[in-house]
Amino acid sequence: MKSQADQETLERILDESRGIRGVSLWQDAWNRLRRNRTSMVSLYCLIVLAVLAMLTPLLPLQSPIDKDLNNRRFLPPNFQSVVMGSRPGLKFEGGTLTGQVAAFESALDELRAQRDKTNDTTEKLKLTQTIEQKTVVEHPFNQMWNELGPVTWWMCETRVAVFGNYSLPSVFGTDKLGRDLLARVFWGARVSLIVGIVATLVSLIIGVSYGAIAATETTTGGVAYLAHVGGFAAGVIAALILRPQMGDEPDSVLHRQYERDPRARRIW
Repeated sequence: MKSQADQETLERILDESRGIRGVSLWQDAWNRLRRNRTSMVSLYCLIVLAVLAMLTPLLPLQSPIDKDLNNRRFLPPNFQSVVMGSRPGLKFEGGTLTGQVAAFESALDELRAQRDKTNDTTEKLKLTQTIEQKTVVEHPFNQMWNELGPVTWWMCETRVAVFGNYSLPSVFGTDKLGRDLLARVFWGARVSLIVGIVATLVSLIIGVSYGAIAATETTTGGVAYLAHVGGFAAGVIAALILRPQMGDEPDSVLHRQYERDPRARRIW
């Protein structure tokens, strides 16, 4: 009788277990995160900031590097739009970025026409080098933005094609050199986010490896030091690698990493 009752209980438990759907650790973590409203709001804000940072070259922002020491130093937040390339010191054609780009392209077209007409190989090579040098040194984009990579250059071209010379007002004001703070915040966010992501991934790999070694070895002092140094080195290496592509200033990237991570002061 008891055996039969135990069997019925076991069958009932088995029937109930078949109806239970298990969840993975990732699903359980996600479900708990979704129930926390503060965490979800923070996640959405982080996603918005990350998307805006990646799309910064497409946004109608002012130049992050153009300085105006005479008229725009320490300006308070304002809502007056700025025409790209209107600063007199730039001496852009028509006082606009699009005007200067058109004039620059016209000058390049003349050089290309001369190159195509000549039959002298030496002269043709010289003209080709002149065109490449003018594009690198004298292009108006290089006066508005700093060290653009191929993708960022294309995005800036799209920005100029869509928005023209229009720029958002200096809603954050300007700094001591007359540079727009809103533009500098957006362009700086691109570097900070990518450096942070890369450094976190590298630190994760180092941490997992160190944990695996610590689980099997009794002396991990040397490994711990290497992991300690590698955690900071990941951020510095990421900054050095990504700086040319993102167009930020190298000193500012390393300085921020130095100030943020106390390990840097001990290593340096």
